[in-house]
Amino acid sequence: MRSREEIHLDETSDGVFFFNDFIFGGFGNKNLTFDHLKSKYSKAQPLELNQIHSDLCVKASSVLVSADAHWSDHKNQLLTIKTADCMPILVYSTEVPLILAIHAGWKGLSQNIISKSLSRAFKSKCSTGSLRFLIGPHIEMDSFEVQKPVAKELLKSLSPNELYSGLYAYQNQHGNFQVSLIQLVYSELKSLGLQLSSQVLDLSEDTKTNENFFSYRRDPRSEGRNLSFIGIESLP
Repeated sequence: MRSREEIHLDETSDGVFFFNDFIFGGFGNKNLTFDHLKSKYSKAQPLELNQIHSDLCVKASSVLVSADAHWSDHKNQLLTIKTADCMPILVYSTEVPLILAIHAGWKGLSQNIISKSLSRAFKSKCSTGSLRFLIGPHIEMDSFEVQKPVAKELLKSLSPNELYSGLYAYQNQHGNFQVSLIQLVYSELKSLGLQLSSQVLDLSEDTKTNENFFSYRRDPRSEGRNLSFIGIESLP
C-alpha cells in the first residue's frame, strides 16, 4: 500500500503539478496563467498577495494584502505565489490541514522569512517532523550574481567554515559573488531540525537559463511571472 504522503508528479506543458492524499499544487512555467488555474480547479479560489520582498506572513484572504507568504486551513482556497527568479516554497503538514506558500527572494531570505512564516502559520499546531516542503524553479548559483553588500547580507548567518566552503557562494572573476539560494534555504531548514532527505522535495530549475520560465535577470523588461500554488486535498 502506498504512503498517504507519497508525492505524485505530473509534468505538463504548463509546468510540474503534484498531489497526494493531503494536498495538490504545482510550479507553473510561462504557460500557466490565473485563467488556466481557475479553469483547472474550478471549485477552489486562487488567492494572491501584493508581494513586496518582505518577511511578512498573513492568513490567506480574498483581500489583496501586502506580504510575501500566506497560509490557510480551508480546503477551497488555492494559495498562489508569483516569481521571476525568486524561490517559490510550498509547505504542508501531514498532521493538520494547513498549507503555506512563501515567496522567497534574497531580501526575504536575509530576513528569515521561512522561519517567521512557519512560526506564524503552524505555531504549536503540529510537529516539525510533520512538515513537508516543495521548492520550485528559481535562479541558481551560477546565474545569481550579486555585489558584495548583498552577498554579505545573505551570508551573515553562516559560520566561517560554511562561508569559505564554496557551497553557498564563490567570488567570480569580476569581483562579484555567485550565491546559492537553495543552499541557504537548506541551511535554515536544518537549523530548524528538519531532515532534508525526507521532508524536502526540490523541483528546482534555473529560471534564468531555462527559457520556459520568466526571469527578471534574463529579461528585466518583461512583466511575466511564474505561478506556483498549493491547495488542501483532504483532512489528514
